[in-house]
Amino acid sequence: MRRNGPPVLPGIDVLIKRNLANLRGRSLGLLTGAGGVTSNVIPTISALWEQDGLRLAALFSAEHGLRGTAPAGALIDSSRDTATGLPVYSLYGTHREPTDEMLEGIDTLLVDLQDIGVRYYTYAATVRAVLQVAARRSLPVVLLDRPNPITGIALEGPVAEPGFQSFVCPALVPTRHGLTLGELARWMNRAEGIGAPLQIVPMHGWRRDQWFEDTGLPWVPPSPNIPTPETCLIYLATCLIEGTPVSEGRGTAQPFQIFGAPWIDAETMAGYLNGLKLPGVYFRPTWFQPTASKHAGQTCGGVQLHIVDRRSFAGVPTGLHLLAALRLLYPEQMHWTRDESGAYYVDLLLGSDAPRLALERGTTVDDLVATWQTGLQKFSTERQEFLLYQVQPRTTVSGAQDTLSLSEETNARTGDVDTLSPLEILQLISEEDATVAGAVAGELPAIATGVEHVVAAFRAGGRLIYAGAGSSGRLGVLDAAECPPTYGTDPSQVVALLAGGPPAMTRSVELAEDNEAQGGREVDALAVSARDVVLGIAASGRTPYVAGALRRARELGAYTIALVGNADGSVAAAAELVIAPQTGPEVIAGSTRMKAGTAQKLVLNMVTTTAMICTGRTYGNLMVNMQAVNSKLRERMRTIVAKATGTSPEVAAYALSLADDEMKTAIVMLRAGVDAGEARMRLDRVGGVVRSAL
Repeated sequence: MRRNGPPVLPGIDVLIKRNLANLRGRSLGLLTGAGGVTSNVIPTISALWEQDGLRLAALFSAEHGLRGTAPAGALIDSSRDTATGLPVYSLYGTHREPTDEMLEGIDTLLVDLQDIGVRYYTYAATVRAVLQVAARRSLPVVLLDRPNPITGIALEGPVAEPGFQSFVCPALVPTRHGLTLGELARWMNRAEGIGAPLQIVPMHGWRRDQWFEDTGLPWVPPSPNIPTPETCLIYLATCLIEGTPVSEGRGTAQPFQIFGAPWIDAETMAGYLNGLKLPGVYFRPTWFQPTASKHAGQTCGGVQLHIVDRRSFAGVPTGLHLLAALRLLYPEQMHWTRDESGAYYVDLLLGSDAPRLALERGTTVDDLVATWQTGLQKFSTERQEFLLYQVQPRTTVSGAQDTLSLSEETNARTGDVDTLSPLEILQLISEEDATVAGAVAGELPAIATGVEHVVAAFRAGGRLIYAGAGSSGRLGVLDAAECPPTYGTDPSQVVALLAGGPPAMTRSVELAEDNEAQGGREVDALAVSARDVVLGIAASGRTPYVAGALRRARELGAYTIALVGNADGSVAAAAELVIAPQTGPEVIAGSTRMKAGTAQKLVLNMVTTTAMICTGRTYGNLMVNMQAVNSKLRERMRTIVAKATGTSPEVAAYALSLADDEMKTAIVMLRAGVDAGEARMRLDRVGGVVRSAL
């Protein structure tokens, strides 16, 4: 039962709530597992299979299989799903990444896995492999995000070292990284230079300080040995036992909650560990007989970990204390185990050999933990740009709950910016700006869907209409104003609505952006219809004027798109398609004209540029629909026609004069050796596309 906070909707619920806008018509592959369910406990496979207009082509499974029944480490064969008849391709068997054969006919990959917030749980490694393949194929990946069961705040353990990356250590992050799987995917994709076209569908309502029990969501074990959310926390400690001959409780009803071996005296071990007075945990002596895994069929003495205060419990340090205690009390039986390659398994788990070597030297756990702190502090700063969720909801003036966009949060890197020199400030701003392109790249699948609708609107005689306020709205005005001179469009084809009207281009118009009804009235004034696309722009995601414009446009049958920095706000809720680049906290808190504004400008330019290319307003990479509105553009027209035809600027100028300054006509004349009339006829027959006319 949920104990605090608003209801949480996982990514799959948010996707369905948004009417699957950017997935309809695509051929989808779905990577999921037992924990992939809706908030109503409907498996994601079933929820998507039942959606009209959605085509699931194949399923993919990670460790533990599609239904979460396979034991740890068990290799899984590909098969066929009995419920849907779809092929199920195993990514934990002969292959650890999708092959060309598996991906044949698939144009988008969905991922819905319930991670547990610990680096050595292998779902992150499978996601990393998928991203690497997707990057090579330019294949869009859409990840449906889920809660980190052990919160998104606490960080523990060493930051993994490059030489120790493996399937149980896929990312150079701490053992307890405090990220959702979506945030971790963003980290791997950008920080490690993978560069896949990745889009995250964020949860609605989740906060970083929430434990899984606080979300109100049902816990479906993602694997046989993670039966409860609390197990995720204990796993931080007792998974390290896997690197020893001691049982970590597999093959019992209490996996990872207990550990032991036939040669351990339960009372002695529990007494020693309780004497350490470790925070948040009590050790109870216990005896058990595993039915599988280590010491199967043998009676083992050991202890059970009882978490008495989960906030103070330090999982990784506790796990190191367990290892140290085993070495101290049972030096003859205790040793480090190795994998098939000869690597120490505990090194692979911890992402470093330093802890093992330190324990062998007799270094205390406290001293060992102290060596991690600099790395953890650095990671805490570096991860800020990848975070999608906040700690607390924002209370608006009206008292309603709304979430801050990430760009409005305080940037941990710039707290002392006012003490820096101008050059240092500029370097800091430049470093922050460098992250924007990656944030936009993650939204390419959604942007592509938006462009498809804009192209369809143009071909049907419809319009692209921007609706925005403040800095965001001004970007829409600028982009719309550039289309006629650059691409020769009619001024009515790309139109921009700005809260407060023309005066708002140069000054703030008080209360204009708060007028939701005015947004709707201005949409009505444009006689918006089903042929049009209306794109609302709001960095905060909460601007009433923009939300009102989108709601009214949707009522009138127009296709609606939200370009926002906050996918949980009212603007996104009013649209059919959401484009939400997550650029992270700004250098100056709340100044969304910086990174957030840069991302919006990039997206707007992408939408119109791609739509113009798709509707034949370029020839190759040359603009061929410009209008000679000034001497600069007239000179540019001559240069472009000359390049397109391989002639001199003088010949190009003469052809343009015969073609009444119609660039396309001049190009066809020179390339095809026809007169202006024939060139126009050819262009008319093919909808004005130069390449087709030739």
